[in-house]
Amino acid sequence: EYNPVNFSKEVYHFLYWIITSYQKYSEVLLEGAKSIAKWHRYNFSKEEKILMQSKEIQYLIERAIKYYMAFQIGLNKKNNYKKMTRAIEDIDENMKEIAIYSYPYQLEKKLIEVDRVWKINKDFLIRVNQYSIPYLLLSTTEHIKKLLKDIEQYHKKNL
Repeated sequence: EYNPVNFSKEVYHFLYWIITSYQKYSEVLLEGAKSIAKWHRYNFSKEEKILMQSKEIQYLIERAIKYYMAFQIGLNKKNNYKKMTRAIEDIDENMKEIAIYSYPYQLEKKLIEVDRVWKINKDFLIRVNQYSIPYLLLSTTEHIKKLLKDIEQYHKKNL
């Protein structure tokens, strides 16, 4: 069995079970949410659209990290890598959309920080076979999510 961190057999199997269960259920929930959204479409305001995109980025980052972690415990299936790279592409698209918006100076600095940290994380995620830094990625992901929460709050106030 692939066990790069040398976990005990019990811990390894427990982590394997958690990640595979999380993958199944999170994908099912995401598919359900998207199908419900298709039935309830309306034209979002600019603020609502940016708010939704910032939330989507957070979910997509979690998805990419989930597949990275699966790789780290040996679930290095081609399908997992494809899903991770698709999440990365979607994050990039959403980041481009958010970057177009004209923010106040303090939020603009936070968005620049999100972009800077994301580019570093993205490089590590794409090279999943070369690096094993899950704790660092989890930490920087939390930092990105915190910054995006500030951007979310700004858009919620402007609704």
